[in-house]
Amino acid sequence: MGIMTKEKQITTADELENELSGYIGTELWYRTPYGFLYTDGVQALAKLCGAWWLIDMVGSHFPAINKEEDLRYFCLITLDVAKDERAIFTVKADTDAPEQIRQDITYTDFPEGKFELFLCQGVLMLKSEY
Repeated sequence: MGIMTKEKQITTADELENELSGYIGTELWYRTPYGFLYTDGVQALAKLCGAWWLIDMVGSHFPAINKEEDLRYFCLITLDVAKDERAIFTVKADTDAPEQIRQDITYTDFPEGKFELFLCQGVLMLKSEY
């Protein structure tokens, strides 16, 4: 499984991160109905992978994120996709911190591997945009 761009097929999270590496800031902020914003890079990710559901998933956990003092201002959001197309969505305060939110996903066509996003002061962004 993978995502097909005009030039090539993206089958891993590393390839996807490489494809999005040009996003190092944002010119526009996109508002969600969940109370947070997201950047140009996240917009490109959603379009490229058809992953609007990932923004919705962050939104469904946003009230819990906002209640936790150690997640409210900065957190690491990870989508870890296995070869069998199952995935684990996690939220934690930082790289070495324990998971505070976890959701198992029974199927996704998102590229295989671990893909990370930051949610910083109410803005969802690619790591390269931080």
